[in-house]
Amino acid sequence: MSMVPVGPVKVSALGIGATMAGATVSTVLALVIGVIAVLLMARSLHLRLKD
Repeated sequence: MSMVPVGPVKVSALGIGATMAGATVSTVLALVIGVIAVLLMARSLHLRLKD
């Protein structure tokens, strides 16, 4: 049992995990920003229609 093959596999697994986590975070951020933008647009439209 040599420790040589474990290192690269662990590093690549960590890299894949980090990439997936980053993609998830950016997706969630994009969703949150989209929801906020839609809410702001709806609010401004509502205020404009009320006048």
